Amino acid sequence: LVKLVDSKMKLLNDYASGPLREIFSDNAIDCNFDVRLETYSCKMVSEDKRRFREFLKSIGPNAAPHDSQVLSPSEDLSPDFRNNRRAVPVERTESGGEVCYRYTIENKRLFYLLQALSFCFEDYDFMNTKSTRFCLMESFQDVQDSVNWKVLPFFRHYRYISRFIWNKIKEVIDTDRCVFYGYIPEEGDPICENSCLASSTFLMYNPHLKRILVYCVRLLMYSEDDFWQFINEVNDEHLNVNEAKEKFRSIHCFI
Repeated sequence: LVKLVDSKMKLLNDYASGPLREIFSDNAIDCNFDVRLETYSCKMVSEDKRRFREFLKSIGPNAAPHDSQVLSPSEDLSPDFRNNRRAVPVERTESGGEVCYRYTIENKRLFYLLQALSFCFEDYDFMNTKSTRFCLMESFQDVQDSVNWKVLPFFRHYRYISRFIWNKIKEVIDTDRCVFYGYIPEEGDPICENSCLASSTFLMYNPHLKRILVYCVRLLMYSEDDFWQFINEVNDEHLNVNEAKEKFRSIHCFI
C-alpha cells in the first residue's frame, strides 16, 4: 500500500515499524536502538518538481539537474574505512580529459537523497545539506561492514540476526542494481544528538526501480541523563564529549 506524505515524496514502506524494531530492542546491550528502514519512490509529482526547482535555485542561477557536485571519500564516514583505503578513480569527459579526482553526484540524485532523509526525519530539513556530507560506497558489502562494525558490540546474537536483516534489504531494494551512499552526520542534525553513541545512515538508490531505501541505525544511551552521568564518571580523564563516547564504545568492544 502506497502512503502519500504531504502530497510529496511517496513513502512506500516502513519496514522498521514492527518486528525489526522489536528485534533490536530485545537484543540491545546497555543502550537503546533507533532503527529506520524505509523505502521512497523517486517518481516526482508536481510538488516534488516545484521543490526541485527551488533546490536548483539555491545552488546557483545556472544550476542544472545533471550538473555534478563533489562527494566526500568513504574513509571520512567512520574509522573502519580509514585502514582500508582504495584508490579513487578519476572521472573523465568524453574526450578523455580529467574532470574530478573524487566521486561526484548529480544535482537531481542529490535532491532525491536529501528529500528521503528529510522525510525519514520529519522534524528536520536536510535540503540545505552539502553534497560533501555524503560519500559513495564501493559495494553493498562495504555498507554491511560499516553497520556491523558499529552494532556488533551492542547487540546480542547479532551475527545470526544480521543475516535476516541484510537479506530483507536485498529483497526490498534489489541491491545488485543499487548505488550506495553513506551520510556523514554533522553537529545540529537529529542523527548525532548528545545521547547518540554511534550511527550508520545509508541510502541505497535503485535507478531502475526509481526508488531509495534509507537504513539508519542509531545507538542511544538510555537517556541524556545517563549520557551526562557517564561523562562525569570519566571526567577525571579530561575527555571531551566525542572522546567519552569513543571510550564507552571501546569498553563494549571487549565484552
